[in-house]
Amino acid sequence: LVQAGLRLLESQGIILSGNFTAPHQWCERRLLKRMHRLTVEGLREKIRPAPVKDYLRFLQRFTHAHPETRLDGMQGLEKIIEQMQGMEASASSWEHEIFQSRMLRYSGSDLDLLGQSGRIAWARFSPMKSDKPSKNRLFSRSTPLAFAKRTSLPWVLPRQRSIAKEALSPNAGTLWNLMESTGALFFDELVIAARLLPTQAEDGLSELICMGFIQCDGFASMRPLINPDRKARSATQSARNLRFVADFRNGGRFAPFAQDVERVEDEKRIEAWAWLLIRRYGVIFRDLLQREHLAPTWGELVPMFRTLEARGLIRGGRFVEKVGGEQFALKEAVDELRRVKELPGADDLLVLTAADPLNQMGILTEDPKLPQKTGN
Repeated sequence: LVQAGLRLLESQGIILSGNFTAPHQWCERRLLKRMHRLTVEGLREKIRPAPVKDYLRFLQRFTHAHPETRLDGMQGLEKIIEQMQGMEASASSWEHEIFQSRMLRYSGSDLDLLGQSGRIAWARFSPMKSDKPSKNRLFSRSTPLAFAKRTSLPWVLPRQRSIAKEALSPNAGTLWNLMESTGALFFDELVIAARLLPTQAEDGLSELICMGFIQCDGFASMRPLINPDRKARSATQSARNLRFVADFRNGGRFAPFAQDVERVEDEKRIEAWAWLLIRRYGVIFRDLLQREHLAPTWGELVPMFRTLEARGLIRGGRFVEKVGGEQFALKEAVDELRRVKELPGADDLLVLTAADPLNQMGILTEDPKLPQKTGN
């Protein structure tokens, strides 16, 4: 009779069953809600915010940029891409700056193998918005690119990803129509099927990659175009002739990017992005989204972070000083931040490019903002 009465009260929403302090217990709903709120408030009160400089030191280690935390091998590179996925940076900064600063021994062949095996994808995730034809739409060192695991594409891409076909040049339009109808093709197959000269096909592919239309299995075909010493190896300094230093045959197949990717529901997308951002920074707050151009808005993310905190999966509180708004953190990040605060050597020198996500000048510091350019 007691069990029957408890189940009746539960069906009416008056009490809840669960394993609170022992298996198979019951608790009045409002009392349980109050206990949960007091628990969360108690955990928040125990947190002592860290100075911004200590958070930046923590971020160096958390993102594997510090020499003590760098990774190695293909698995290490895949882990870095998973942490950095969905973040756009200039094409030249990825291999020569971002990846190399987080790897003990970086090898471009590892990146190519990850792409050719279908585990990761790279492209321009946010395509050009202009629909006016232009002669200056060729892949270059400054072209914004992003990396992601292929399994993450359904939620990491923008909700609306429209491409302006009318802005394509005749050669690029011919190649696009061919790939859109046929699928992935190697460079030689594209040249034959489109009846173009190799130089015309290179022009068209370069334009399609720059505008975010297509992807390539490997990164090898783009590598000579973004190599820092490319000008020293070229007899001319013109951008047009520099393009042909590359061999588009080395990259594998070219295919439309994200054409058949099925988008997930908004709630699942926001939750996935919430986990991505908090695993990227350890501690997340509004200011860190200033350079996250593909992420949902902070107003969309905050309710999800609050839900994750209520579930006991992350922590909420004041983790970093002089930062406005709500802050959330991974449980392990709270412990690591506390440990970094006690480490000596607060003035360790770490040289990084301004395109690196660790560039928070003018965002977390009082310094003027430093443009995200590889040369800075």
